[in-house]
Amino acid sequence: MSDIGLTGLTLWALALVVGYPIFAALLAALRLVLARGASRALAGVALLAAALDLATPLFGLTLGAPGAWWADEMAGAVASYGQLAGMLPILVPLLLSGLLPGRRFRGIDLAHGLSLAGIVILYGLGI
Repeated sequence: MSDIGLTGLTLWALALVVGYPIFAALLAALRLVLARGASRALAGVALLAAALDLATPLFGLTLGAPGAWWADEMAGAVASYGQLAGMLPILVPLLLSGLLPGRRFRGIDLAHGLSLAGIVILYGLGI
């Protein structure tokens, strides 16, 4: 695959790192509108995590995120475990919101499951 400039990111990595938070934010917003109770609350957490994940690279320098303790911890986790560690704060609440009472529209869980299967396959292939 082709590299993007001097960053060393390939096109799939860029799509994965930016695409998954956007896709998960859309699914979380849909669940936030349709669900009730605890499922709705966890969808809100997933939506907030996705928004922070997308906003930090854009506004991180102005918000002081590179020096924040949580940013350093996340950078260490991403360095150790790859970009999947950066997706966990979004992935886990969205996954759990589909298991709690009050969930509606199982298509959200199907779409999320298929996206996770694609991520696992890409990581398994080493792409």
